[in-house]
Amino acid sequence: MRVVKKPTVSIAPFRLGSARPPKTPCASHRCACHRATFAPRRTAAALIEGRTIFDLAEGLQLRRPRVMGTSRIELTGITDSMRKRLRAYGLFSEIISWKLRFFVPVDASGPAIIGKLLDRFPIERISEREAA
Repeated sequence: MRVVKKPTVSIAPFRLGSARPPKTPCASHRCACHRATFAPRRTAAALIEGRTIFDLAEGLQLRRPRVMGTSRIELTGITDSMRKRLRAYGLFSEIISWKLRFFVPVDASGPAIIGKLLDRFPIERISEREAA
């Protein structure tokens, strides 16, 4: 008598009628698969144009206001513990109306600095600026 072993089949938790297993939801919407990816050069160009606002992680926001007659790229929502890190990235600060404000340079070093910011604080939302 000859014994033939049948191969064992593992039963995966498939839905009926589906050929692929269901996608498992991420534990957090802050994972890499949900982040908006924007090249730093493209982000800088959108900010300089002035119609786009980028909401970053940890409540930060990149926008282009007109400050003291010139257009600048400002980072808002900064806490005291972030100051040294942001200066190390290349942002500069000014005290305007008794308030410390951080700005990204608008020269050739701007996209590199924005790239460092986006590595640490990824984009969570992109919105259009409304006309005044």
